[in-house]
Amino acid sequence: MKTMTLRATGATAAACLALSLAACGEGLDEAPPFEQQSPASAEPSAEAPESPAAEPEPTAPEADPADPASWTISPNGAGPAVLGMPLSELAEITGLEITADERGADCSYVGGDDAGFHAVGSDDVVRTVALSSEVAGTVERVGEIRTEQDLIDILGDPTLEQWGAGGSPAWVLEDDDSAVLAVGSPYSDDEPVMFFVTDVAYETEDDGSVWWPLCYD
Repeated sequence: MKTMTLRATGATAAACLALSLAACGEGLDEAPPFEQQSPASAEPSAEAPESPAAEPEPTAPEADPADPASWTISPNGAGPAVLGMPLSELAEITGLEITADERGADCSYVGGDDAGFHAVGSDDVVRTVALSSEVAGTVERVGEIRTEQDLIDILGDPTLEQWGAGGSPAWVLEDDDSAVLAVGSPYSDDEPVMFFVTDVAYETEDDGSVWWPLCYD
């Protein structure tokens, strides 16, 4: 059972789609050997028609480490900020420094308001990635999310009616060991959404395990 001290307010259920293709074929009997023909008597063979070139499959744009607006959010992280990676490696990728919070290394982070995101780590391991829909709004297997109303339109009612000290509605997109918390505003459906990607959960007596971003309460 995990317990932790949390600070600051902030960050559902969703559906997953998987597409698989299978091809099957039957073997052909071995063909008899070709007859040997002399060049004089051989007739020209008809050329096989050329197959049209297959169109390349579309690929997702590559995330720019310096531009969080290009990042896709998933339960595993956002852009180059992946849960479980060394915080020092993320600092090197993004060209940003590691900042220790006033409580020390347990809440060190890369990023900040100017960078457009926070990646919070403990013992040099990324445990939470936080960013606003004003910066990035593409959520894997969900779509573009900019406001709380977008969450309502796409995902329906919130998973948690009141999340955090401010009583904000929250939508939870869970994976096996991590989750995306999309936290709306307690005041308006038109406000930006705060995203928290985290692998931190704590136990409560009544509600069981609750996802909560590291170093936020």
